[in-house]
Amino acid sequence: MGYDITKDHRHGPTAAESAEALNERVRQMREDEARGLKWSPQVKEVLLNRANKRTPADFLEEIAGIYRQRKPMYGDNYKHVGKAMVGLFPEGLHIAAGDAETWNRLHFVMHMYSKLSRYCQNLQRGGHQDSLDDLAVYAMLARECDEEEKEKGRG
Repeated sequence: MGYDITKDHRHGPTAAESAEALNERVRQMREDEARGLKWSPQVKEVLLNRANKRTPADFLEEIAGIYRQRKPMYGDNYKHVGKAMVGLFPEGLHIAAGDAETWNRLHFVMHMYSKLSRYCQNLQRGGHQDSLDDLAVYAMLARECDEEEKEKGRG
């Protein structure tokens, strides 16, 4: 008699199973079924229901995984934003209430700084191509805003 996957209790999900592990088990179940192996209908139902009804804790575990993945790549660049903005605007920055256009332009400055700092964090590891691509896009969006301001006589 061969291996009977329907009698293997290890295929049932545990309550504490992480979203990543749960997704891996659903993937494994689908692969097994594609090869003709049968999962117990009860285990399959519980597994799919749990995969489709993730809890806030599941989402937090997933987000923690993203943090752990990206932290080595991005470093602590977020801790340097304040000093960088003081350097970029040494006399301060006052944006009048209702000045949406300047807020839009500042939005792009913040994004460009974020992408540039992310690239710099990875400079000695070959850079960060995605950040350079994003930086170029944000620069052109800022330029578009600048040109619109000039057309309105405010730039």
